[in-house]
Amino acid sequence: MNPKRFYLNFLRCLFGASALESCIMIPQDLLDILVCPACKKPLILQENPPSLKCGECGRVYPIQDGIPILLIDAATVAPS
Repeated sequence: MNPKRFYLNFLRCLFGASALESCIMIPQDLLDILVCPACKKPLILQENPPSLKCGECGRVYPIQDGIPILLIDAATVAPS
C-alpha cells in the first residue's frame, strides 16, 4: 500500500469516521485484482455500508471485519 494513502486513510478513520466500521483498509493492489465471482468484472469499493459493488451485474458483496465476503450467496443485488 502506498504510504501516503495509508496515512490519509488512517487520519480519516481517526478523525473523520463516526464508527470503526466505516474505516475500510483494503490495499489498492488487492482491490485491483478483485473481480465479481458471478461475472468476473472489476469491483468498486463502497464505504457506506462497507462493501464491494460490481458495476456490471450490480451485486454488492459485504465487507465484514475488513474482509471482503465474495460469495455469490452473500451478495445482494443493488437496484439499477
